[in-house]
Amino acid sequence: MSVSQGARSRAHSQCSNTDVCCCVAARAVLQENSRKRNGKYSPDSRDKFSFGRSLFLSHLATYRTLEALVDHLSADKPLFLLFHDSRSDIKSLAQLGLNVSLWQHGLARLDGRPGPRGARGAGVYVVDTQKLWAAFIGEKRQVGLGRCCELLGIGTADLHNAGNDAHFTLEIFERMMDRALKVPEGAVAPKP
Repeated sequence: MSVSQGARSRAHSQCSNTDVCCCVAARAVLQENSRKRNGKYSPDSRDKFSFGRSLFLSHLATYRTLEALVDHLSADKPLFLLFHDSRSDIKSLAQLGLNVSLWQHGLARLDGRPGPRGARGAGVYVVDTQKLWAAFIGEKRQVGLGRCCELLGIGTADLHNAGNDAHFTLEIFERMMDRALKVPEGAVAPKP
């Protein structure tokens, strides 16, 4: 499952959050925010979802759908939610109504002990590809989704669409799981 929040505050947008992408095959556009657009601080790619279909749902329907999906998928086994810079996305999901307080940040709790939901390893685990990338290149700096894709040779189009961003986040994760992957040329900042 990959989740990405649209009209990102992480892009320093003054817009309200307008869409959520879940499982990349579908993207929920909140009906209450249908008139709000990106464009001032990031490109307006809302109508350019390339990897599935957009569903126009109410805030309540989006919340209920995501809550049921997360609860079902994390009930007796770990559910990994992929983000690229998870901070504002998780904040937005909490504002939507999801209980994110038990979500584990990092994978340290995957040690075989019972998870937050009781079953061994069950629960929600946040995996942040921006943090994984920083660890991979050995630096503590943030690298944006577009730059990460560029460095890994992943072609992108219409970033700043929640569905597309979720798809590319998953591609970054899959690429980084390749044990043969070497730190790409230009990924590490030159030393002064």
